[in-house]
Amino acid sequence: MCKQGTMRYLLMLQNNLTCEIPASYANCSTLRFFKVNNNSLSGIVPAGIWGLPNVYTIDIALNYIEGPIASDIKNAKSLAQLFAANNRLSGELPAEISEATLIVEIPYLICNLCLLQILDVSNNSLSGKIPKCLGNFSDNLQVMDFRMNNFYGTIIDTFAKGNQLRTLVFNDNHLEGLLPKSLVNCTNLEVLDLGNNNINDLFPHWLEALTTLRVLVLKSNRFYGPIGNHNISGIFVPKLRILDLSQNEFNGLLPRNYFENLNAMMIDEEGNHEPMYLGKSSYYHDSVVVTVKGKRLEIKLQRILSSQQLIFQVINSKERFQKHLEGL
Repeated sequence: MCKQGTMRYLLMLQNNLTCEIPASYANCSTLRFFKVNNNSLSGIVPAGIWGLPNVYTIDIALNYIEGPIASDIKNAKSLAQLFAANNRLSGELPAEISEATLIVEIPYLICNLCLLQILDVSNNSLSGKIPKCLGNFSDNLQVMDFRMNNFYGTIIDTFAKGNQLRTLVFNDNHLEGLLPKSLVNCTNLEVLDLGNNNINDLFPHWLEALTTLRVLVLKSNRFYGPIGNHNISGIFVPKLRILDLSQNEFNGLLPRNYFENLNAMMIDEEGNHEPMYLGKSSYYHDSVVVTVKGKRLEIKLQRILSSQQLIFQVINSKERFQKHLEGL
């Protein structure tokens, strides 16, 4: 196979294949899409496949593949999407990752992959600190999903001006410290989920600069003090559709102007007969877990509607507020 060097697509996804990946596929230097996801493949990925020089997408998710991601992945200069969720991979990560069942740290060689658009390592056992270089992927990186891992330390404070980040999800880790002010440079950000960490900071009123933000989840951290910036009477992110501040240590008055002006939560766009969702990628779908107000219940929204009447507004649990906004 691939002796003539002309194959561009290898698509064997969603079958019942039970073999190992043939080593001969490493000779397919012209491959652009290598998709064998949703099978029962086992064994290791043969040497050379990780580093295919022209590959754009590698998708081995939902298999039983073992072993490490080989160091030759640094040769995959065209790689933009890597999906390896729900496998049995192990070892150290040499260059680039996406969703995988890995018990390792993210290495700084990932910084060499300048064409990366989607970086999704969610639902794994990854650990270590988040590489600072990820804030400088200004031209291409749109999705950074690190949820449900064991990352620790502070959130990187290197988000560069002009970056294209649209989704930033760090929930369910062990992150601590202050919320980085360089987040204001993420002017295209629509989803920011930092729930279930140990972030210790005042309410980030300066996020009101992110006018495209649709989802803000800060639940189950150590945020404290009053909500809002009471020195101004501005509108706090008018396009918000999901707001979850539960299980923190906020106190004081609820700022009426912040919540009365969340217009996006009250708008029902008529004439849209088909649901519209956040995100433009057909590979990655934004999702979020929200807490139902007044109940110890969490619901996962597998997709987030971009145009819908009020979804959730959550300010509950251990916050200590003076009762100020009747009927909120």
